[in-house]
Amino acid sequence: MKVSTTLNVSAEYMFSRLVDNALYDIKQETGKSISADELEGVSYKTHVDKRTPAKLLITKIVKNRSYHYKLESKDEVLNAAYELVELAKDKVCVTYSESLLEKKPLAKFRLKVETKCLGWLRRYNFVKLLKNFEVGY
Repeated sequence: MKVSTTLNVSAEYMFSRLVDNALYDIKQETGKSISADELEGVSYKTHVDKRTPAKLLITKIVKNRSYHYKLESKDEVLNAAYELVELAKDKVCVTYSESLLEKKPLAKFRLKVETKCLGWLRRYNFVKLLKNFEVGY
């Protein structure tokens, strides 16, 4: 899935919201506090949902430009990336992309069906979620 939208916020604000979210998750899951400069390469155990444990690895951080991570559970691997392009002082183009790799054949089939049938709804809801960042700006 790939979603791109323009928001009326600065790139710095959007990036800091993404980083703050990551720092909060790390604090909740590990009990450790780290700084934003230490994020790249951090790996910790988390959950996809209440019953599915996973390992999250922050793979790439470029200040005010990009945030990439990998979430791996026993059944799937999700690679996700946020790319930020500053268009003006208070305008940024956010591109979110993800690739989901299923490890089981039946799950691969389910993913294809879900993507065909409900992919548009997921993209619509994700853009709506990103637009909510403008409210707090």
